[in-house]
Amino acid sequence: MKENTEKNYPYLNNIEESFKSKAAYLLNRKMILYHLQKLMKTFDYNDIVFYQCLFFMDYVFSQKVNHEFSEKEIIYYLIGYFLCSAKMKLIDASEPPLEYFVKIKQNTFFSIKQIAQYEVECLKSINYNIFSYSAYDWIMQLISIGIVFDCEIDSKNQIIMLNGHRHTIINSINKYILKMLLNLTLKNIFLKYSPAQIAFSLIQIAREKFLEPNLI
Repeated sequence: MKENTEKNYPYLNNIEESFKSKAAYLLNRKMILYHLQKLMKTFDYNDIVFYQCLFFMDYVFSQKVNHEFSEKEIIYYLIGYFLCSAKMKLIDASEPPLEYFVKIKQNTFFSIKQIAQYEVECLKSINYNIFSYSAYDWIMQLISIGIVFDCEIDSKNQIIMLNGHRHTIINSINKYILKMLLNLTLKNIFLKYSPAQIAFSLIQIAREKFLEPNLI
């Protein structure tokens, strides 16, 4: 993942500098999130598609958008990246019918022909590369490997009480990481850091919250 990211998205190593030049995108990000959430609800896709599409919007599309882009044009790109994300991440899922997108925004009509054209444009913008990883991808991969060592858990902290219910400390850490990710996603500062930086930082914060300092 690290090698693919450095090869295909080398500018993520200096993300704070590029953050300063994204004023046009940041003005539209709340609108983008609203329509992306609407698409997710329409197709009932899981978070891996949401964060992949947002990765493309936040780190690829934001590099090219300017104040001359209309809201409709931005939504065309969003649909294009959404289609790319769904096809990349959900191998067994059926392809979303393009006619489902024509009225994604009230009182606005989106052409099926143009939707197909923008999807191709989006594919070109990522060089047809399927190896791109959102903060969600990094977190889930790290969680699957393991983010807590055996020596950091003992009989006293293996099970903890939250809101009167018993939970394993591992599940509590994992859920807290994803909760923090969701909260951070809605803020523009999310773009100031690379997906890997966000993932490792949230994991560290969650570890420090639930693990005993003398065991870490």
